[in-house]
Amino acid sequence: MDSLVVPRWVHSILTNLKTSDYARIELVILNGSTDPAPTFTSRLRLMPQMPFILYSRLDHRLFRGMVRDDAFVPTPAGDVLSGVSTMTVVPRRGTFVDRFSDEDVSAVLAQDLDVLVRFGFRVIKGRMLHAARHGVWSYHHGDNRTYRGGPALFWEMIDRNPVSGTILQILTEDLDAGRVIYRSMGKTDVTSLFRNRNENYWKTARFIERRLFDLHRLGPDALAAASAEIGEVVPSTEITRAPGPVRVTTFAVRTGVEVARNRVRHQTTNGHWFVAWAPREGGLPGIDYLPRFREVPSPPGHFLADPFLAEHEGRTFVFVESCPHRRSAGVIAVLELRGESVSEPVTVLDRGYHLSYPAVFRWNDDWYMTPETASNRTVELYRAVEFPWQWELDTVLLRGVHAVDPTIFEHDGRWWLYTNIASFGASTADELHLFWADSPRGPFTPHGANPVVSDVRRARPAGMPLVHNGNLYRPGQNSAIRYGHSMTMSRVDRLDPQHYREVPTGQILPDWLPGAICTHTLNVSDRYVVTDGMRLVPRWAAARAGRQARRG
Repeated sequence: MDSLVVPRWVHSILTNLKTSDYARIELVILNGSTDPAPTFTSRLRLMPQMPFILYSRLDHRLFRGMVRDDAFVPTPAGDVLSGVSTMTVVPRRGTFVDRFSDEDVSAVLAQDLDVLVRFGFRVIKGRMLHAARHGVWSYHHGDNRTYRGGPALFWEMIDRNPVSGTILQILTEDLDAGRVIYRSMGKTDVTSLFRNRNENYWKTARFIERRLFDLHRLGPDALAAASAEIGEVVPSTEITRAPGPVRVTTFAVRTGVEVARNRVRHQTTNGHWFVAWAPREGGLPGIDYLPRFREVPSPPGHFLADPFLAEHEGRTFVFVESCPHRRSAGVIAVLELRGESVSEPVTVLDRGYHLSYPAVFRWNDDWYMTPETASNRTVELYRAVEFPWQWELDTVLLRGVHAVDPTIFEHDGRWWLYTNIASFGASTADELHLFWADSPRGPFTPHGANPVVSDVRRARPAGMPLVHNGNLYRPGQNSAIRYGHSMTMSRVDRLDPQHYREVPTGQILPDWLPGAICTHTLNVSDRYVVTDGMRLVPRWAAARAGRQARRG
């Protein structure tokens, strides 16, 4: 560490490790170097970076109020590290590199450490890289296959790359080309560097904890397995640095125009979600064929989303989220497909807190549902008392979690629960967690490889998994461009309590629905296909529809 005052996201890592039952902080190595007083020459060398520095400061000032938790607030860590042995070292400093004396390395070796974690210093080289049994672990906030060097998560914005990668690596002598033991892909916020960094840094705070727990539980083979799953990395040969004045100015102007355009669009339009249905023709909809959808009329002033199918006694019901444009809390409604017609949606579950994603399934001749109840920090199982009109709470499956789009299904004699769980300050779109049980009532055990997917392009559930040609397929949301933009269909090749592997096999874009700019749910039965879409509508139209609904 460079100091006992650290960014808040680092403080959260230290706190969680200090209170864990699988790891112990044994030693703090503080950087004793002092930067030389700036000279005219050093100031001159810094001049080309000034536009980027000024942009970063202005961006932080403009956007810090738009996030719930600032990952970079300086936070004293002395209380967390009290009682931990501390040594201060002064490395030999090259242009960008820190090397350590034999005496310092020997002192660290004498501690018999499992892992060293780099939260400070510069590029570390030499014997210190081997001073712990499992090396020096270090974050790189960027996908090192494309972006090496820095500034962290900025070139992705310049390149308009829809995803921003982050990795945890075991350092080698090569810059940002270590042995990768964790990789995640998140959405790029192209309008704010601070916001782009904030979500991604909070997400990465969990990487070290997870890999240390794997190391504690499974031994060194866990790190080897993680590296093998990620695959051999061929790093980019280019080392990026802060862009020059022209590039930064051009980027800042373009970003300002985009922010202004987004604000105008937000003030003048609403995103209107709607549901659509089609007869099923066989195969995977959107992959093997494109259904000819018919839109379900939305009630005035409401949007409908997250459709799920239930075939019951020869009738077809569609459960949906129903939400007024001017109300934040959704309810669960049901409608019926009757040949060429569709009934009006009827509310069947209203809890006072937001409900969505009504994933329905059948077990022991009863119907069950796991609507999303993330605002209540629960995953709740409901049973139909009178299908499909009346439901009662059966079991609270998970508590104290911000879990979105929970999806329960049976496969190979076990019950599985997919859900995206957001760690503190991170996005709900990035990381898919899996649980298993012998019954849909639980208790559900966390999967040994959680999160089983860490990729904004396919992690978040988008409907019930389905079996096709003997293979299990899972629809997932792709929110890289915007929330719920499209869907990725993935084939699940391995599923057991300790192992998980899926392979993306196709994309479903929003243009399969006329006028839609998003589509994020897909469900099928033997007879039908249902999906949803979102289009932009003028705010005055939505407001007028709301007034008409209130008068009605």
